[in-house]
Amino acid sequence: MTPLYFHIINVCLHCAATCLLMHTCERYVFEKPRLAFITALLFAVHPVHTEAVSGIVGRADVLACLLFLLTFHLYIRSVDQCVSEDSFPSTVSPGSLLLSLFLGTCAMLVKETGITVFGVCLLYDALSGSHGGPQGWPLIRLIPQSDEGKFSLTVSLNLNRSVASRRPADCLCLLLRGLRSSRLRDLPLLCKALIKRVGLISAYVVIIMSVRLWLMGGSMPLFSEQDNPASFSPHLLTRFLTYSFLLSFNAWLLLAPIVLCYDWQVGSIPLVESVMDVRNMATMLLAVVMVALCWRCLQSLQENREVLVGMLFLVFPFIPASNLFFRVGFVVAERVLYMPSMGYCILVAHGLGRLWSTVGRWGTTLLSVCMLLLILLFSLKTVQQNNVWLSREALFRLYPRHASALNNLGTLTSSADEAEHFYRKALDINPQHNRALFNLGNLLKSQGNEEEAEALLKDSIRYGPHFADAYSSLASLYAEQRRFAEANQMYLEGIESCPDSSDLHNNYGVFLVDTGEFNCWSVCTDGALLLQIKSSLPELTGGSECIKDLHCFFSRSSPEHLALVAAVEKVFFLCGPHLWAKVGL
Repeated sequence: MTPLYFHIINVCLHCAATCLLMHTCERYVFEKPRLAFITALLFAVHPVHTEAVSGIVGRADVLACLLFLLTFHLYIRSVDQCVSEDSFPSTVSPGSLLLSLFLGTCAMLVKETGITVFGVCLLYDALSGSHGGPQGWPLIRLIPQSDEGKFSLTVSLNLNRSVASRRPADCLCLLLRGLRSSRLRDLPLLCKALIKRVGLISAYVVIIMSVRLWLMGGSMPLFSEQDNPASFSPHLLTRFLTYSFLLSFNAWLLLAPIVLCYDWQVGSIPLVESVMDVRNMATMLLAVVMVALCWRCLQSLQENREVLVGMLFLVFPFIPASNLFFRVGFVVAERVLYMPSMGYCILVAHGLGRLWSTVGRWGTTLLSVCMLLLILLFSLKTVQQNNVWLSREALFRLYPRHASALNNLGTLTSSADEAEHFYRKALDINPQHNRALFNLGNLLKSQGNEEEAEALLKDSIRYGPHFADAYSSLASLYAEQRRFAEANQMYLEGIESCPDSSDLHNNYGVFLVDTGEFNCWSVCTDGALLLQIKSSLPELTGGSECIKDLHCFFSRSSPEHLALVAAVEKVFFLCGPHLWAKVGL
């Protein structure tokens, strides 16, 4: 199977998302079309998108982004764009609104982050300033004065009159008097259209989230410490500082994608365990920048719609990956930045536009040249990163301090000495990497170093209690040493920890055959076959290893085991005649 066709489809989806982003920015965000074009161009060549576009797994992020933009576009289209001073705009196209709900649901089904589009739509509807706000609705704006660092508070009651800048105390009294005005009695009526949309979408989100949880069995996915070590830390301060630093780390990947990696797992980014850690400065800097952007929005939502949309597109799609509400299965994943990068590109274009308006002719030329150089650098980095994705070995060699990458390199090499070198180097970085422990243990077992292999396999089970292969390998080592009681106990512990592992059941059955425990073996092979049949189509065998073992069993069987044979036949009957022919019954 060639990956060319999958890659072509991903590239086409990325191009479609880029064009739709430019259309959205041109129509709802920027007044100048060239800023929308710069936003789309920066989005198209950003190196952080390489994983999402190059890998088949990343198609979910690209497709979710496309559905995200379509949902946003249809929602805004469903709302009346005419300015009204009497109320919030009404819903003029219920069909567009319902279609936006459908596409938002599709975005959620493709990728969980797609559901954030509903929050973006509602906040844009309420805060975008596309209308003057309902008459009688008190609006507060912060207007900068000529004195540096000072602001005056302007309160507009939107009663066809505005109040000039006053002292904060006078404005507060005026605001309280406005809040007590009789116009606020009509507030539910004035906001009727907005309240309806908010109620409809909120109820719909609750329903589809409930259905999604029901489909997942009512529980969230389970992850190991290797996937997300910060979430397993017993110290609240460590979790808070690490999560906060990861926000700034992701922001840095958007600003300067110099070092990119296919998989940032345990060991690649050490935990932030102290407030004295120098990395906290990056967290504080990000907090200052975000507060400044929010402050800019509060000054005038109408005039700073570009900042508002940029912040909404940047923050909301990243919330599910922030560990804020639930544990995620990664430390940093570049593909989840695909949607938030839209907000980053909008903010960059907004800043460039503001600079263009303040500098002269030569300054504008210099800024244009710098922007062109940035786009060229991003393009070169993207091409370089695409070459990395041409082979697994290139991917794993990309980040040498990554324990998982070194472990994967060991599995690819054909030299036992080189493989051992990579495994031990991975364990130097992360001594608790259960797969590196397992691979090194198996390698040493094949070389006859059984004592060290046993210790490594025990550690692999300790740090990865749900890793079925480690139980099988250690039990096999015990069986080779004729320590049958320990091997039997290890198989039982493995089946208890990994009850859905068909290979573990089957290996236990082979062990019982070799030790003469036929009755117990039938239970194990029945379980192994049923587990494999459960995950396979009826016409597929899914249990070739079990079939081979059954040949061995039938050759040893005597007439006294006819009842056992009948029980096994019942299992095979579930697989259809294809399996019957292979067994020769």
